[in-house]
Amino acid sequence: MIEDISRANEVILKLKKALNEKNKESLQAHNDYVYLLADFENFKKRSEAMLNECKEEGKADVILKLSETINELFYFRDVVFKSLGQENDIAKGFSIIIEKLQKSLSDSGFLLIDPLNQNFDPRYHHIAYTQKVEDDALKGKVIKVLSKGYMQNGKVIKPAVVVVGV
Repeated sequence: MIEDISRANEVILKLKKALNEKNKESLQAHNDYVYLLADFENFKKRSEAMLNECKEEGKADVILKLSETINELFYFRDVVFKSLGQENDIAKGFSIIIEKLQKSLSDSGFLLIDPLNQNFDPRYHHIAYTQKVEDDALKGKVIKVLSKGYMQNGKVIKPAVVVVGV
């Protein structure tokens, strides 16, 4: 009988060791699952961020390709205003079209940089050339905009090309 109790204790001890081993394996499997789930969530977030970044870069690329055409529209508007006057129906219609274009750009996260009469700022403006001015108030200011610039969500994607008074 003592032999049976001794054997039973050995079996119980082996079963306890096996149970402990399985508990460790189970805990390791659970931890692996939690880490994999966290990695997958991080992957999803990174993928979404990369997708959004690619979309924004794509939008910026389109605006950069259209920027010269848009600048020509602004130039043409100024010519129409000078030759026909701002009260002319054609000039008014042209203004409405440009306002809609600016609103579409703004709604898409783009801001036009039109720095006429502002202080020169190298973060937003690129100097094409400088021009001597008599008025001291115009020194260091943008006296002519050759090409408007563009910002996307607060970041300059194309600086305005300007003439600065000196």
